[in-house]
Amino acid sequence: MPSLMDVDKRLSDLPSKLLSIVVGHLAPSYENRFKPGQKKDLQSANFAHRCLARWVPQFLFRNMCLMVVTVGLSSKLEDMLVDPLGLELAQHIRNVQLKVPPTIPQKVDENTQTSRNSTTLRLLSRFGVRDEKSLTFEQKEFCFSYHTAMVEPFIESNWLNLLPHAQHVCMQVFRQLPKLQRVGVGICERIDHPDPTTTNAFIKRWGRDVITHENPACVEDRIISLAWASGVITQTIPRKVKSLHLSAASQPELYWFMYDLHGISHNPARNLLSVTTLTLDIRGVHGTLNGFDWDTTGWDTSKMVGYWAETINSLPKLVRLQLNGNFGSVIDIYHDLIGYAPDRLLSRVKRPLQSLCLRNVGMDVHDLLGDLSTFKSSLKSLVLDRFAMSCCEYVGEEPWLTLATWAEDHMQGTRITVNRPYTNRARVSESSLDEMSAMGMQVTG
Repeated sequence: MPSLMDVDKRLSDLPSKLLSIVVGHLAPSYENRFKPGQKKDLQSANFAHRCLARWVPQFLFRNMCLMVVTVGLSSKLEDMLVDPLGLELAQHIRNVQLKVPPTIPQKVDENTQTSRNSTTLRLLSRFGVRDEKSLTFEQKEFCFSYHTAMVEPFIESNWLNLLPHAQHVCMQVFRQLPKLQRVGVGICERIDHPDPTTTNAFIKRWGRDVITHENPACVEDRIISLAWASGVITQTIPRKVKSLHLSAASQPELYWFMYDLHGISHNPARNLLSVTTLTLDIRGVHGTLNGFDWDTTGWDTSKMVGYWAETINSLPKLVRLQLNGNFGSVIDIYHDLIGYAPDRLLSRVKRPLQSLCLRNVGMDVHDLLGDLSTFKSSLKSLVLDRFAMSCCEYVGEEPWLTLATWAEDHMQGTRITVNRPYTNRARVSESSLDEMSAMGMQVTG
């Protein structure tokens, strides 16, 4: 078996371009680039083979997480930028994901779930008992520690304090990254909280599976966390950023604090001048997005639509827009089909888009045609992925064929890709798929 020195010598004999390719294969996949522990192979290569060390930094630091989980705790990225060597390595950072903690609502279905007593009741099954009186002193101490570390830091009201802290951190960090191009948002799960938080110490002591002992599990709201973090991004990114992956939410908790106080109209998006690509995940409680008077209502969905429409229209160079729903099944899509937020949002977008992708959402075909009319002169690519369409005007009309016929007349220069199309609650028939293909659509599924 060759020694480490022999391997290093053989690697040193390879052309530099090939060495770069070798290191690139050690980097995390696109889907895993922000997940904890995915850079171990790169770190090992950096220490084990000197000939690879030249190429490791560009892959090791290309995608970085900015953790903002509690007020007063600096992230590893912040600490890195304090060091002169870290500032030098910052030139490799192209993509940053702001990670914030999930929110545990204080009440679910009128039941309080964040009191210490509620946490204790959730942990009874861990000890095989039915009531709190049967717990030993040590078991009660465990429940107390669990609540302190795994529940209390995530209680709903905490994000109101975390948001201004996140704004300050992002402004300080982003301005020190000279080649930053893409920014997005993500969740730092409870079991992934960094050192030296109480949560991290508890997980190290009891193991990552300790969270599975909650019975029933605490309800975690990631939607609201991603939404307020997205608002922070729109206010703090530097002008050089070209691509954003953000999240919108129709949540009552965001009425005033986000959509009014931190609206673009109050804080003009001066630093969004270079953004060409926006991916927006639209989140909300199923079945709550319809039935509004969109001209007069001041409630959550209309506030959300107004906020993001104003934001999108503040991007003078935007040419690529992707709207993602979060439905688990086509029935979910149909439940919120008519008057659903993507349609309301798209109808207010005034940018000359070149590429539009609608994924995991649904609309009425005539509403979609009205929206597409705005972009038909500029649109070069349209992707409808797992998209459900209905038709309210004519009974028996096949909405996908209506779209195909309209596109054949009005969007001849646009490449249209359709993947897994639905109509109301059913898959599109094979004969309709064949007709769509014959009219020039790229159809799969």
